[in-house]
Amino acid sequence: PHPKITLLLSWALLVAVQALLLEAYGYSKCIFNNTDATGANCTRYGIVNLTAAIAQLPNGTRWLDASHNSIRMLEVETFSHLSSLQRLSLASNRIGEIQEGAFRHLQGLNFLVLSNNRIRSLDPLYFAGLQSLQVLQISYNNIYSLHTNSLKPFVSLQDLDLSFNPISNFWLVAEAIQGLTKLSTLHLTCIGIFDLKAGQNLTLLPNIQHLSLDKNNITILDFTSYVLPSLQYLDVTRNNMTAVNVSSFHNVPNLVEVVFDQNPLNISQIYGFPLTNLTALHWSSMRPAFGEDISAACQLLQTLPNLNLLDIQHSKIRSRDLNFIGNCTKLTTINLSTSSLGKLEKNAFQSFRSLETLYLNKCKLTQIDPGAFNNLKYLHTLVVERNRLKELEKLVFRPLKKLQNLDLSKNFLTLINPKGFLGLSGLKNLTLRNCKIVIVTRDTFTYVRKLVFLDLSSNSLTLIKHRTFEKLNKLEILLLTGNRISAIQTLGFRGLHSLRYLSLSRNHIYKLDSDRFQFLRGLSALDLSMNKLISWNKYPNPSPFQELQSLKVLDLSFQEKTDQFSFPNQLFKGLQSLENLNLRGNPSIFFQNLSLLPLDNLTELDLSDMYPSGLFKFSSDLLRSTRKLKYLKLDSNSFNDLPEDAFANLDSLEILSLRDNTLTNISEKLVGNLAALTYLDVYMNPLLCSCENVWFQNWSNSNPRVQVPLIQSFSCFGKFEDTISFTEQDLSFCNNDIPRILFLCTFTFTLLTMIASILTVKLRWVLIYFYCMLRAWCEKKFHKEVRAHQFDAFVSCCSEDEPWVMENLLLNLETLGPRNYRLCFKPRDFLPGE
Repeated sequence: PHPKITLLLSWALLVAVQALLLEAYGYSKCIFNNTDATGANCTRYGIVNLTAAIAQLPNGTRWLDASHNSIRMLEVETFSHLSSLQRLSLASNRIGEIQEGAFRHLQGLNFLVLSNNRIRSLDPLYFAGLQSLQVLQISYNNIYSLHTNSLKPFVSLQDLDLSFNPISNFWLVAEAIQGLTKLSTLHLTCIGIFDLKAGQNLTLLPNIQHLSLDKNNITILDFTSYVLPSLQYLDVTRNNMTAVNVSSFHNVPNLVEVVFDQNPLNISQIYGFPLTNLTALHWSSMRPAFGEDISAACQLLQTLPNLNLLDIQHSKIRSRDLNFIGNCTKLTTINLSTSSLGKLEKNAFQSFRSLETLYLNKCKLTQIDPGAFNNLKYLHTLVVERNRLKELEKLVFRPLKKLQNLDLSKNFLTLINPKGFLGLSGLKNLTLRNCKIVIVTRDTFTYVRKLVFLDLSSNSLTLIKHRTFEKLNKLEILLLTGNRISAIQTLGFRGLHSLRYLSLSRNHIYKLDSDRFQFLRGLSALDLSMNKLISWNKYPNPSPFQELQSLKVLDLSFQEKTDQFSFPNQLFKGLQSLENLNLRGNPSIFFQNLSLLPLDNLTELDLSDMYPSGLFKFSSDLLRSTRKLKYLKLDSNSFNDLPEDAFANLDSLEILSLRDNTLTNISEKLVGNLAALTYLDVYMNPLLCSCENVWFQNWSNSNPRVQVPLIQSFSCFGKFEDTISFTEQDLSFCNNDIPRILFLCTFTFTLLTMIASILTVKLRWVLIYFYCMLRAWCEKKFHKEVRAHQFDAFVSCCSEDEPWVMENLLLNLETLGPRNYRLCFKPRDFLPGE
């Protein structure tokens, strides 16, 4: 062909290869989420130059997280090729300089995080082009001031977080955001504000709905200089506030919720609050406390006709004073957490006729008298977590006819009085976590038969007795995590026909008979992790799950090894519907007889962290029947080699993780035929830069369909360890056969020459002998004509030796020997010396 045409074709091929490389998934500092390929995760990879780190990301990338790195500067057009980017996080870096046009071409970006950096100012030129940005988080920087035009580029901004910057002047912020007509949420936590007052002119902030001014130094709350007609939520927590200009609240007429927590503010300071729309008031941990002057508190609450939520944690209110609060309000929610109530006597909440939600966390309650909740006929949520209750009095919850959620966690209810739940016929969610409960029986839940959720985690249960949950036929979620359960009796789960999720993790279960789950035919998820089921093979129950025909998720991870036994080969019999199986962190003996044959519909399998390290031998037969498998995890198993047909039948496999093993090469036969593969993780494997890996090197660089996380950060192990990149190492010589053929030829010739020389020197006479014998045989074989004289040898001797020659030598050579030689014999007729 013409030289110009050849050159053009070469350039076209080069461009095509480069295009493939740009669309490939293998990057040095970024990982695409294996379940969401629209975004890249580049966190905690020590990135210094962001431009270089993201240069090869595809144009369609929609979100990028490069937080927790060492980026110091954003260069011009760093993101120029990522025009589809919608979310960008650069938090926790060292960014101190942003060049003009750094965010150019990001017209579609709507979420930007620059928190925890070293930014000193907001120059509008820095952020040119971000006209679609809706959320900007730039907290924890070194911004000292704002100019009127600082935020001008953000015409669509709705949420701005400037917290933990030393701005100190609220008026500067107000002036800077005046042009942001869509801004509704403003966070100014801990920016050093001392005073809200400004000049004589009013500053109008018409669209601000949520304003956080907590953790500043505002001593007098005064909105005289500002008009916020849309403000609904105000947080001034922990400001060392001692006074409030009540009249200034005419400028915030639509305030719905205000948080005054942790301020040395007397409640009398807000008398005459002109906030008829206020529905939520937070007055927790105040000085003086809310409960120190109940009459003053009531006087305030009576001026708030629409108040329905009162948060007065750590209020020092006494239980006998609770009804004073109820008489002053029509609350639907009250939070009394961390208030030292001690004991709730009869009719303690009688005046709270409209109450729907009650929080009594950490109130040091030792007793709740029957009738304490009288008149709470609308209460649907009660939280009594972290108290000192030792028993439930009979009929204690009887007045709560509409109660649906009850949390009694972290009390001392060793034995539960069933009649304590009398009257809770409508209860749906019951939490008894970490209550030191030692036993539950068939009578424990007699009066709460409509339970949908039951949490008995972190107690001291040792046995699930017959018919314990028999009456809970509507229960869908049962949590028994972190107990000491070692056995489950045959009828232990009888009655749980509606159960969908069961957790028995972190117990001491060592045996499961085949009939233990016979009543859980609708169960879809079962967690048996962190038990002692390795000793199973000692018992004649090889198929304990055969009744769970609807089970989709099974967790058997991290079983404690107690004996030298493996699971039976029919362990998974009956689990035809299983889709997710977790066998992580088990001893290698676990798989000695295990078969996955019944798991026809399995889509996710985790076989990571097997121990002892290096003893788990992966067999190609293990996955032979799991043709629908989509996700396979084999991390941290110290594999140094895998059978080439290990994944031969996995036509549907999309995600394969081989991270943190000791594989030195990835062959084409191992993964090359996985047609559905989109994600292959071989990070932290000592891959060699050898001809064995030439296929994988080319494939990982040029395959646009399969992501190989961090492939460009891999270093060559062996001779080039930590000096040459795996993807950059030149292995082109591996594909050229001419040097290989020349080497084989020269090697063969040299070897034959050496062998011939050695034989010539060491075996010369032997070779001569065999040569003569071969020559004689050939002459006899191929020369058929009769000759006058045919002899094999001539024999001559002296007269003294003639008798011996005649009687012995000639006889043996011509007649008795292995071959009959023709000899010519003639005595010597002369004397020696003559």
